[in-house]
Amino acid sequence: MEYKLILYIIVSIIFIIAFIKIKYELILFLPLFYIIYDIFYIVYGDGAFIGSFRNGTLLILSIAAMFYYKKKLVSFNWWLSILLIYFFILIHFSSNYIGSLNSYINILNSIIVLPLSYLVIKDIYQIKKLNITLINVLIIFILTMIMSSYFHLGRGFYESEFFIGGFEFSRLYTAPIIIILLPAILPLLKRSGRISIIIISTFVMILLIVTLRRTAIIIPVLGYVLYFIFSDKKSKTTSTILFVLVLILVTFPLWDQILQTRVFARSNIVSPNYSIEHEARFLETQSIIDKFRLNKSMIPFGNELFNSTGHYWIGKTTNRPLHVDYNIILYGSGVTGLLIYILFYMLLYKKSKKIMYSLPKKTYYTTLKSTFYVIYFISIVVSFSGGMHSITFRAIMFIYMGAILGFIQNSKNRSEIR
Repeated sequence: MEYKLILYIIVSIIFIIAFIKIKYELILFLPLFYIIYDIFYIVYGDGAFIGSFRNGTLLILSIAAMFYYKKKLVSFNWWLSILLIYFFILIHFSSNYIGSLNSYINILNSIIVLPLSYLVIKDIYQIKKLNITLINVLIIFILTMIMSSYFHLGRGFYESEFFIGGFEFSRLYTAPIIIILLPAILPLLKRSGRISIIIISTFVMILLIVTLRRTAIIIPVLGYVLYFIFSDKKSKTTSTILFVLVLILVTFPLWDQILQTRVFARSNIVSPNYSIEHEARFLETQSIIDKFRLNKSMIPFGNELFNSTGHYWIGKTTNRPLHVDYNIILYGSGVTGLLIYILFYMLLYKKSKKIMYSLPKKTYYTTLKSTFYVIYFISIVVSFSGGMHSITFRAIMFIYMGAILGFIQNSKNRSEIR
């Protein structure tokens, strides 16, 4: 226990020193700290301990940013500020205040980086630094997965021999999120670097397929479908996708046996008898509707924000918390909270349209524009699976969305876009 605690303290000290040295440009390197803390789930399995330690460290940046930028953070998106204040008020009515507060800090740390990256990231050199950070995160992810499976570290997936280290549940979404950012990352690399990253990403895709985690597979698939819709460089997108598909097919005999083992382990979702009506996420939605019908006073402001375990099912007790983000918000903060959350996303979309209006065609700016809308819609879709309390993949999405808006806005201010 002592050496593990020392390890966490060392990382936190590095974080604090980095913040003192480079101030808010630390946001360019935040994903590295996120994935290091995720890896700690291998070293020490107590998620509550690691989560609290990580939250406390990251909260330093969040609080400092709120004091330093003040009105600029608020004016970026009024509905985001209102949402965070509203949530903060409601958690004081939770019967598990510490648990709800911890979840709130999770959400604060993962979402405050949206306006912060918008204010900090202003030029192409910062975009390059952020891209390099994400490439390193992807490499760390794949090396950790390989080592975890080889040495049986962390958790075995669905009672199989396939181990995933500390990347349980929504922490697995980090890699596919970075993969859908590749169209914005690859153009700034040399040819050899682009080929290397495409090969690495293909290997990551194979690992994701083997996990049979539906959301982890859907993210890149849907992401590139959206790219094809939004991008003005469809030929490049198509050629890259075809190249990756060929690599996957060529290497299939090498991992076919592992996949068959995984299919057997997850026979519940590949069975022809599988029905969405038996899916827990579907059942939890129905349970909330039934609960609201029985207790209409809950409809406006909800009940037990971020403390749904044992509360939302009617007639039975369960240790399962709500998974779907929209259900978490609706049950915990009522129709009011869900409406504010929707308005936050609507205002973000409106701001993006204003900033990215009339960009020169087939340039890096339009690539970033396509990337923004891919991440934007993916974040909406992934929320149906859940992960609101996760930091890593959500923060990466919000950092990159803010970075795109900040870079394009400042490019226009410098008259680099005409």
